[in-house]
Amino acid sequence: MQLISLFVHPLKSTRGIATTRAYAGKLGLLHDREWLIASPDGKQITARTHPHLLRLKVELLPGGILLHYPDKSPIFAMTTVYTQAHPAQV
Repeated sequence: MQLISLFVHPLKSTRGIATTRAYAGKLGLLHDREWLIASPDGKQITARTHPHLLRLKVELLPGGILLHYPDKSPIFAMTTVYTQAHPAQV
């Protein structure tokens, strides 16, 4: 069997990024589901309840991710800003 393509999802429940190779470490594929959208009370927000999340394109950049949504200005989420863990239900 040969792997032809693979998708990583840096932000859980959003559009994936196609790749033909990925690094697998102890915690899984590098950049796969490293980010999560949660409500202030820690409940995960997913495409199951918010299907418009599937229109959100995520681009990996040094130091964070760039979020693109149709007809909106891009948002850069920096890893240095989000340094404290916040409890979330996954």
